Amino acid sequence: MEALLNEGAQTTTLAMQVVTVANVVVAVATQGSLQHVWSSISSLQMIVHLPMYNVTLPANAMIVFENLINVVTFDIISFKEDFGLTLVNTSPTLAFNDNFDTLGYGSQNTLDLLGSINLMIIWVLAEIFIYCLLRPCQSCQRVH
Repeated sequence: MEALLNEGAQTTTLAMQVVTVANVVVAVATQGSLQHVWSSISSLQMIVHLPMYNVTLPANAMIVFENLINVVTFDIISFKEDFGLTLVNTSPTLAFNDNFDTLGYGSQNTLDLLGSINLMIIWVLAEIFIYCLLRPCQSCQRVH
């Protein structure tokens, strides 16, 4: 029975990821508003994080929440689970409590908890670095 619930929860998670990405792509392609997408993600974030406040929920809801946490935290690429590597090496720490650990917050280190956002931060810093390297020096320009 538990395997069946886990399979259903994983299917739901995959469907939510596909729908979220599709909504963003369609909104960007049609230059529409992303307000509905962001408000639905915001609502999901509040609902999924309820167990952190010691709200008692049934087991089937917890299984779905454990799988939806990657969608609502924008952690689409799980480097540790999918590739076995981390972007930033940090010292291991324990979760704040069992409720945090259940939802995938198994560390107190911010860089560990950011997940895929670390990749975006590294990407932006690399772009800034490349821009600074390729930008001509202001004092080296000719005066006509």
